[in-house]
Amino acid sequence: MAVRKRGKNWSVTVSHKGKRYYKTLPTKPAAEAWRIQKKAELMSPMAHEIAASEWTVDMLLDRYIAEVHPHRPFARSKMSTIKLTAEHFTDVPISSLTPEHIFQYAEKRRAGYKGRAPIAASTLNQQLTYLAQTIEHARTLWGVDLPSNAARDALSALSKIGLVGGSKHRDRRVAPHELISLLEIAEEHRSGWMGPMIRLAVETGMRQSEICELKWEYVDFENSTIFIKDRKHPTEKKGNDQTIPVSEAALDVLREWGIGTAHNCVWHPRHRKGKIFTDVKLASSVSDRFAVVREKAGIEDLHFHDLRHEAISRFFERGLQIQEVARISGHKDWKQLLRYTQLTAASLVSKLNG
Repeated sequence: MAVRKRGKNWSVTVSHKGKRYYKTLPTKPAAEAWRIQKKAELMSPMAHEIAASEWTVDMLLDRYIAEVHPHRPFARSKMSTIKLTAEHFTDVPISSLTPEHIFQYAEKRRAGYKGRAPIAASTLNQQLTYLAQTIEHARTLWGVDLPSNAARDALSALSKIGLVGGSKHRDRRVAPHELISLLEIAEEHRSGWMGPMIRLAVETGMRQSEICELKWEYVDFENSTIFIKDRKHPTEKKGNDQTIPVSEAALDVLREWGIGTAHNCVWHPRHRKGKIFTDVKLASSVSDRFAVVREKAGIEDLHFHDLRHEAISRFFERGLQIQEVARISGHKDWKQLLRYTQLTAASLVSKLNG
């Protein structure tokens, strides 16, 4: 590993052309940033002088992050995906990378290896697409002379045999008894935040990452709104901020959590600042914890993201129009909301009977 914990600090090492460069920094993100910047500095002045045989896959990916990310910021998920790819292909010469290598990697990732869980065809498709984009970027702008793009060629073949593919829409609803079981198990968990997160997701339709990043100053208890910063968007990675209306039940969840975490102080929303769920470091930890709760509750085939589908389905069942639901959910393409309108037969009968 290029970045290691040393006491209270983080030590980072960068190797280039037989030389090693060292730096000690107080935090892991700072160490990672220095590593990427240093690699870019070492390679940039001679980018067009480096033969393709001297480039490694991780060198390409590191430089791609260093050059592209400042101009078009990556989502956290994309950044972690690229870093994971770089980790696997460390020291692999780009000139020797073939579709066969990609195929072997794809089989491992789909099956799960090195303690990692198997990934979906859509996740693998996204990962290899980023690699193909990086290789094409290097060929076009850095003068890396390659006869072909191994990742792009592999993607075409892998798609035909089903190892990669587009994401499949899930239409999983949460039955009332399942929600009760989830909340009962979640309340028993030592962390305490799983239950409120589940309730908030079902009431607001917010994404897992949006709930994790929620701050007290983003919640307007008087006007019943929540501000969401940099909401997911197909093209805009930054600046897609949105204020959404929320139910009184959602605000009650936050009030209860605020009172419970006030540490014997008199709680008032205006007195609180910063992240609401301070113990949650990564959105992925929510998925892992939710899986444990779901398993203990004896529930099958349910993901945390399904709670968003449940919330949006409930919005429609309450009589909200598609444009109103889009205002809350953040969907830019209303066509995507059509799949959320699988209303229960009982709700339709009640409307037919007036």
